[in-house]
Amino acid sequence: MKLVEQQMFWYRVHYFKYFIIVGICDEEILEKRIRFGDTEIYINPSFYKGSLIDEKAAIQVMKKCDVGNLFGNRIVELAIKNNIVDEKNILIIDGIKHAQFIK
Repeated sequence: MKLVEQQMFWYRVHYFKYFIIVGICDEEILEKRIRFGDTEIYINPSFYKGSLIDEKAAIQVMKKCDVGNLFGNRIVELAIKNNIVDEKNILIIDGIKHAQFIK
């Protein structure tokens, strides 16, 4: 019997006076540098690296937070699939999907 490897995400919660922001990225893109025109974007561990979570936990975190910042094809697709973000509101930067949401 072959075991299926669980796809994981890095996430970190940032608490502010009136709201909670969560940053979630696909595990494999943490610390990656991507280009958006003349701008370099760094998937920064200080924003995304808190704990590793699976899909089920990622959905729960996205549903509970006030603001979300997502980087990675898998996490953005998961957010679309669970009606957290709309597909027409995503950006593709250097082949990597990015979405933000506010509730």
